[in-house]
Amino acid sequence: MTVNLNHFAEPPSEREVLRYALKDILTDYAEDHPALPFDTDDPNLGTLTDHRIDFGGNYSQLVSRLDNRFNGTSFEVNSDDHLSVDHLKGIFTNPSASYPLVEVHPELYEYQAENNDSAESYIVQEGHHDEMLVPLLIPFSIEEGQVFYYDPFLDYYSNDTAPTQKISRGLFIELWGRCDLTSWSLWIDQGQQRTLMDVNEVQS
Repeated sequence: MTVNLNHFAEPPSEREVLRYALKDILTDYAEDHPALPFDTDDPNLGTLTDHRIDFGGNYSQLVSRLDNRFNGTSFEVNSDDHLSVDHLKGIFTNPSASYPLVEVHPELYEYQAENNDSAESYIVQEGHHDEMLVPLLIPFSIEEGQVFYYDPFLDYYSNDTAPTQKISRGLFIELWGRCDLTSWSLWIDQGQQRTLMDVNEVQS
């Protein structure tokens, strides 16, 4: 399977992967949803992601801060765990939704190295406070028992444009379910226009 990665930018460092993965999702989404009220080149995007990266914070702060940017619009940030592959597939097929962002267990790279499924192999480095940087993937599709995805880590480490990766559906489910946030995903969706009161009620 091939996908258009033209909107995706190579992260300048391993520790920038979350920021750039989020930027990739927003940039691609804005292409089909020009009313999205967020400048993907906004330097404040770093503020939204730094706490999670540097201090091992949870994603709820990232979600709430980003969601506040969409106040008064029909766009919202969705984040949930204990999702099924069918839930993920529903995001793929939803024309009003962005590509999702997911975490998987670092053993993904051990599997790729053992099976020669990737041109690049490496060990994800520990961050501040011995926080292990968990691989972040942007899955695109699930077809014929395979999950197709883009991996910003590989784009950073590869000398050439990183190809679309794929792993078996069963292995994806296993690795997706072994993170601290079990089977977690984040994505943007468009529904009815919300007010500040609506946002506050969701976050309370």
